[in-house]
Amino acid sequence: MKQHFHNRPKDTVGRTEIQIRNRADIFLQIELESRNERLYSRISSPKHSISYAPSQLTLSPLDLDQIFERIVSAARKSSEMPKSTFRSIAEEGYDLFCRIFEGNDEVAQELVQWITERSSSRNGEDLAALVSGYLSPPRILIIADGINVPWELLYAVNPSQYSADGTSTEIDPKFFLGCNFVFQKHLRLEKSRASYTAIMNPSEGASFFLGDRLRYAEPIERKEIESEFLRDGRRFTLEEPFPPNTRSGPRDLVAKRINATTDPILHFACHAAVENGRAVLRLREGYFQEQLPLLQALNERPPGATFVFLNACELSVRRSGDYCGIVNGLMAKGVAMVISTLIPVSDHIAALFSHSVYKYFLSSGNRSLLDAVFLARRRILEDQGSLVGLTYSTYGSWDLIRS
Repeated sequence: MKQHFHNRPKDTVGRTEIQIRNRADIFLQIELESRNERLYSRISSPKHSISYAPSQLTLSPLDLDQIFERIVSAARKSSEMPKSTFRSIAEEGYDLFCRIFEGNDEVAQELVQWITERSSSRNGEDLAALVSGYLSPPRILIIADGINVPWELLYAVNPSQYSADGTSTEIDPKFFLGCNFVFQKHLRLEKSRASYTAIMNPSEGASFFLGDRLRYAEPIERKEIESEFLRDGRRFTLEEPFPPNTRSGPRDLVAKRINATTDPILHFACHAAVENGRAVLRLREGYFQEQLPLLQALNERPPGATFVFLNACELSVRRSGDYCGIVNGLMAKGVAMVISTLIPVSDHIAALFSHSVYKYFLSSGNRSLLDAVFLARRRILEDQGSLVGLTYSTYGSWDLIRS
C-alpha cells in the first residue's frame, strides 16, 4: 500500500490529498479540505464501490464520506455529548475505515490525527485515547527455546521487513502496536512496538532462522535496554525467566509462568514430542534439554488464556490418537480454541503460517480466528505452492473473536 501526502494543511484553511493503491490494485483518492473550521472530504475511485472480503462489506464513496463526517463530528463535539455516544460513533467509523483498507489502519490513523490536531485539546485527547485502546492487539505469551525462535518473534526483536525468501515485504502496522515490552536479556533489541512476552532459554550464542538468513543473538546489558527504550519514550518490562544460578530448572519456571499468565494467547514454538503417551515440550538450556509435560504443566486454564497455538513441529509425529488427546486435554483445561497441525512441518512453514495467522487476525476488529487460519492456509498454498498449510486445523470455538 502506497501513500502520498501533498500540501498538508497547517491551519484551518488548507487542503490535502491522499492516494492509496492496495494489493488488489484498487486505487482510491481522498481529498480533505478545511474551510471555515469545517472539514470537507471527497473520496473518489475508478469503481463506484469497494468490496471487502471475506466479510462482504461493500461501501460506496458516499458511504465513506458519511462515515468520515461522523468521525469528524464526534471529534469536534465530544464535549457536548455523552462519552458513550462519542465512543460508539468514533469506533464504528474508524473500524469501517480500517476494514476498507484491508486492515491497514495507517491511513485512517493519519486522518484521525489530522482531525484531532484541529480539535480542542480535550477532544483530541479523548479521541487519541480511544484510538490507542481500540488498536491494542491481544497480548501473546510465546514459549520458545533458545534455538527454535518463531518468525513472528523475530519481527518483535528485529523488525527488518523480510519475507520468507529474504526479500522486502509489507507488514501490517497494527502487528507492531502494543503497550508492554518483555524481552530476554540475550536478545539484541531493536526499536519495536510488538506486544509480546517472550519466554526463552538464555542460551549463549543462540541462533534463529529467518528465511535463509541465520542471525545470532548477542548478550546485552539491562542498562543498554533501558537507555534505548527510555530514549524512544516507550514503556517496557524486562523479564528474565531463567535467572543465573537458580536451583529451579527451566521446566519449573516455564510451568509457573504459564499458569500465572493473563495473556489471552499461548503460543508454543519450541520442539515437542509425545513421550509415553504424554505431550512434552523440549526446552533447551545450552547443551542440556528438559522435557515439560504440556498437559501436566497446566494446573487449570491459565487466567485469561482462551487460545492455544501449538506450533511445535513434532507434536503429532506419533499416533493420531495421541495428538487428539493433546487437543482434548487442553480443551478440558478450559481453553476455548486450539490450532495445530496433524503432521510435522518444517520450521519455515510453521513460522510463515503463524505469522500469517496473527497478521490476518490482528488486522481486522471483526475477523474470527477461523477466518485467519483459512487465509493463512490459502497464502501458503498460493505463495509457497505447498499443501502442508492445509494440515493445520482448528478445534473449539470457531466464532472466537478478538475482544
